[in-house]
Amino acid sequence: MCIRDRLGAIGSNYLGSLNDQVASLDAVLARFGSELEEIPEKEVQFARLNRQMTTLAELYTLLQTRLKEAQVAEAVEDPSVRVVEEAILPLEPISPRPVRNLALAGVLGLMLGVGLAFVREYMDRRLHSSDQIEQLFGLPTIARIPSMSIGGGRNGKDSRPKTLVTLGDAHSVGAEAFRNLRTNVRFVREGEGASEIVITSPAPQEGKSVTAANLAIALAQQGVRTLLIDADMRRSVLHHKFSLDRSPGLSDLLVADHSVQDVIRPTQVENLYLLPAGAHPPNPAELVGGARMERLLEKLREGFDSIVIDSPPMLAVTDASVLGPKTDGVILVVRAEKTDKDAISLAVQQLRHVGADILGVVVNDARPDGVYYSYYRKYYGEPSHTGVRGLLERARDRIQA
Repeated sequence: MCIRDRLGAIGSNYLGSLNDQVASLDAVLARFGSELEEIPEKEVQFARLNRQMTTLAELYTLLQTRLKEAQVAEAVEDPSVRVVEEAILPLEPISPRPVRNLALAGVLGLMLGVGLAFVREYMDRRLHSSDQIEQLFGLPTIARIPSMSIGGGRNGKDSRPKTLVTLGDAHSVGAEAFRNLRTNVRFVREGEGASEIVITSPAPQEGKSVTAANLAIALAQQGVRTLLIDADMRRSVLHHKFSLDRSPGLSDLLVADHSVQDVIRPTQVENLYLLPAGAHPPNPAELVGGARMERLLEKLREGFDSIVIDSPPMLAVTDASVLGPKTDGVILVVRAEKTDKDAISLAVQQLRHVGADILGVVVNDARPDGVYYSYYRKYYGEPSHTGVRGLLERARDRIQA
């Protein structure tokens, strides 16, 4: 055979094989096409089955939980218990209850307030009113002096001379209070009258010197020949109040041989004389407690109707304790809102221990708003407080009247 025939045979064979391959591929493509048409249906079926599986799993879990709960309930519940009657739902909430809570809060608040008031009263040891004098110590309050300047300046000098209200302001409430003290002092001993009176206080700055000076002035203004003795030989102030010299005075009479007429000085008030403290002695308590003091008082009784002695504070020194038994009585001066109750108690115990006769108590810095002071203002025509304070004061006066 020639080459041409040979190449033609080869080409024919190759072309036949190619046609067979094309036919095989067409068959594969036809098979894949039919399978592709079935894929969407299978996907939908798969999704449905997957959803069913999820639902069944959740249902299985819920059933397992209910089974466990039923087993627990069966284990704890008494099978003999049965429901007799169904509970009725309340028409209003059980809690909170505003009215009940408000009432409980009010009661608790009142109890707490009363408790705090008792604690404050127990902790506060200051004297607040003259009524406490009678309740706590069994002593009468023979005078209530309204608020006024009662202290002294530096070095014992009185920087406020208006404290002598009985001399400078005779129509004031303070002057009337000291005149009331004068009346009570003269009749406190069942009509006998106290010719020798010691004025003292539990502690300093209570107003004893001012009380002694005003009481002596009030006695002298009534025509009583009165001697005012400054027995506070440590911190004397009476000579400043009457603008007189301090020396010679009481200490000089008790130590040296001075004449009584040379030491006693008349004041600007008729019938009132002053025996100043004199020089500072080293032993004042021994001087006033000695025999010479007793002889001096006996001599002074012959020339005066009334003797007022200003003595040092009780708890500071013992001068008042030794002077008290030598005289007709002792007046204890306290200061409202300042004097400690324990200090008053100690002073009273000390005076009673030495046998001194306590005539009563004078309360300084008393509130000038009681019925007595209201009537005084009406009588003398003094203006009352105005505004809300005046309204409250008038309402209180009507109630107390």
